[in-house]
This record gives sequence, C-alpha cells and structure tokens, in this order.
Amino acid sequence: MAVHSFEIMADYHQVLLMDDRSATVVLPQVVTDADVKRRLTLAPGAVIIHTARNMPVPITIDISDAPPLLRVDAARWDHITECSISISSGRMVVAGLTDYLPDSPRVRLPPGAYRLRAHHAGLGSLSADGLAGNDHYAIVMWPAPLGEPEVLKQYPQGS
Repeated sequence: MAVHSFEIMADYHQVLLMDDRSATVVLPQVVTDADVKRRLTLAPGAVIIHTARNMPVPITIDISDAPPLLRVDAARWDHITECSISISSGRMVVAGLTDYLPDSPRVRLPPGAYRLRAHHAGLGSLSADGLAGNDHYAIVMWPAPLGEPEVLKQYPQGS
C-alpha cells in the first residue's frame, strides 16, 4: 500500500511506534533481558524497536496487505522479530523516546489490528565508539489478528 522512510533519533537505542490515540501510553520502566535479546519491547498500544546505535537511524515502514515472504527476505537481515499492535486512530506515531510527540511523524493506515515484522541489518557495522554504522531498520505491517511476539531470526547477543 505505502512505504515511508524516516531518520529517527534512536534515544537509548530505541524507536517508538504507537497508535496516535495512545498519547498517554505507559512505557515499561524496565527493559528486560528478554526485550534486549529479541530487540523488541511491548506495551499496550506501543512497540519499541531496539537499535544498535544511540544515534539517528534510517527506518522504513511498509504498510502492506499481506505478510512478506520470510524465506525470500531472511538472508538480507541480521535479526527479525514479529509482534502485534492495534492502531485504532488510523495514524501511527514514529518517534525516538525523547522526541516531542506532537511534532513526530505519523504514518496513516486503516484502523485495526496489525502484525508488525521488524527487520534489522548492518548490526555488525558499528564503529568502535558505536556512533557510526550502516545499521538500518525496516518495518512491514499488515492487517492480522493480535498474537504473541516471535523471534524469527536471532542476531548473536553481545555483537
């Protein structure tokens, strides 16, 4: 349906995706070891994608009618996860954790429940100081019933 490209300041190595109606969403105060390993933290009405850098990172969001074929796509990516999000407002906010949400970009999509597949690439490309790298992130979302998060491809921990 539509592809959107952004460069988002990944404060605390995190990019926030949330329903525009969830302006008062309560984000977890603690990120668990499981969250870090799967590079994904969930909260009601929100998904946090964990990035390799604490810097501006490129991210694309593709709103699709159906899930992409994993077997074709998996070789290009270091890490792949899936989770669900409900977008009741028809707008999803894309932001860094410390961004001023009213000024953050929005992605328009039909209201409903979505499956979200987060792809991470270039995770091993960071400079010694962690400030530069070729890491990039692609999100694909399609209408689907809400379900449990899954790690489809795990990047080695500590890398």
